[in-house]
Amino acid sequence: MLAKPVKKLPEGEYLYEPKWDGFRSIIWRSGDMVEIGSRNSRPMTRYFPELVEAIIENFPDHSAIDGEIIMIDPESGDRLNFDALQQRIHP
Repeated sequence: MLAKPVKKLPEGEYLYEPKWDGFRSIIWRSGDMVEIGSRNSRPMTRYFPELVEAIIENFPDHSAIDGEIIMIDPESGDRLNFDALQQRIHP
């Protein structure tokens, strides 16, 4: 299910999290091989070489990670907007 913004949280016993403005992806690691795929199973590994390095350094040899790829501005520590992230794929 895709996240969507709402003006008011529903009442009741719900769990929620912030809507990250990034790319939903699944990452598979098998030894030194890392593959990053989009939510539509499109290959994205070549666009995020630093993420491949981080996965190899920080995750077990056989891993599957489901999450959102976002970009952080190294100077301010703030999340960058989606347009900046999209430039990785469509410069």
